[in-house]
Amino acid sequence: MPAFELTPTEIIGQIIGILAPILTVISYQMKTKKSILLVLTAASVATTVGYLLIGAYSGFVLNIVGIARNIVCIFVKEKSRSAYLTGAVFAVLMCILGATSWQGIHSLLIISGLAINTVFVAIGVPQLLRKSLIFPCTLILIFNIIEFS
Repeated sequence: MPAFELTPTEIIGQIIGILAPILTVISYQMKTKKSILLVLTAASVATTVGYLLIGAYSGFVLNIVGIARNIVCIFVKEKSRSAYLTGAVFAVLMCILGATSWQGIHSLLIISGLAINTVFVAIGVPQLLRKSLIFPCTLILIFNIIEFS
């Protein structure tokens, strides 16, 4: 049985990808919506670069949208009508782009995880935002295991 080998680019992608969960844990220590979203944006940037380098294009595309979502939601008032509309628009966008970057049935894990998380990010209540990370992060972890990312 041949050994599984990573290219240098994939190794760099894996190393960069390690930053994302560390930053996500740090986001739990933040007190405001803005600070939580800024740290989560940094985590998304690390994830995006990691996915690009390892060739996980579904995750790459969806995390680009996640970065834009986080930046927009920093400026959206918590629990407002515009928060719900922003969440719905970005969730639909994630589903559409997820379908166009489909890599197999396991892509549903990251698509649904990020779409669900989008609603809570848009609502913007810090306590709810922190609690809402658990389910999507679990789905994304399963995706990462399947993709070896």
